[in-house]
Amino acid sequence: MAMAAAAELDHIELEDALGLCLLLARAGDRRFDRAAGRWLGRLTIERGLGAADLQQATAALAVLRERPDDDGARLALERVLEPDPNAQSSRVTRPEPTS
Repeated sequence: MAMAAAAELDHIELEDALGLCLLLARAGDRRFDRAAGRWLGRLTIERGLGAADLQQATAALAVLRERPDDDGARLALERVLEPDPNAQSSRVTRPEPTS
């Protein structure tokens, strides 16, 4: 039901998209791998992640695929989502779409 509702939206915030990934993991849904890959791509582009942060996020998602309620993996993903005030100048910014 959550995936159907999300499909009707024009945009899903990165944090909400992670929530959908977690729902898929908990349900053992086969769509998890695809959703996780798409989320990692968005994370990299939207937050301008470096290789170390991307590796951490990938590892955390791999853990969640096998153990969906792993608090350590979930917290690792939440940390990757937190803004890094020291890296603002190196982060990629995307222009807002014009209508």
